[in-house]
Amino acid sequence: GGQGLMRSIRSRTLLLVLGLLAVALSAISYVSYRDARHEIEELFDAELAQQARLLAGMIPADMAPAARLALQQALDEAVVGTMASEDDEAHPQGHEYESKLGFVVLDDRGDSLLRSASAPVGALERLLAARPGAAPGRLDAALAGFHTVAMDDGTWRLFVLRDARDRQWIVVGERQDVRGELVGKITLR
Repeated sequence: GGQGLMRSIRSRTLLLVLGLLAVALSAISYVSYRDARHEIEELFDAELAQQARLLAGMIPADMAPAARLALQQALDEAVVGTMASEDDEAHPQGHEYESKLGFVVLDDRGDSLLRSASAPVGALERLLAARPGAAPGRLDAALAGFHTVAMDDGTWRLFVLRDARDRQWIVVGERQDVRGELVGKITLR
């Protein structure tokens, strides 16, 4: 009878310890996953901001019209969403994620000066329309910064930069599904 009681106490103690260990590991895993996800999201936001600042530096307001037109034509002719072949990375013609990334450069009136083939124009228009108290389609200082905008083709993460020197606006965006896929893969690892 005594041995059976000891075995029963050991079994219960072992189950209790294993249960507590499982709960502790689950909590640690969740907190680690959440923190890693947040840090990676911050990194992606930083990359959006950096892209906007690079564009601001490369596309001055006094850029010659011929140069601006040549740059726009090059952007328009870019091959989007295809690769030469799966195994041939030496001659990339584009990438499937290209259609989920984009930028647009606007003047102070909101007219497009330059844009990528997949410019997040629709997301910007929805953002402008949704701002309470702002005139429709108007760009103002409150617009600068990060925004998340739901669209029919998915949610876009935008960064809006006001380039005061050249009196223009740079909007850089990426679809959240691209971010989500990459963030999920990295954090799960």
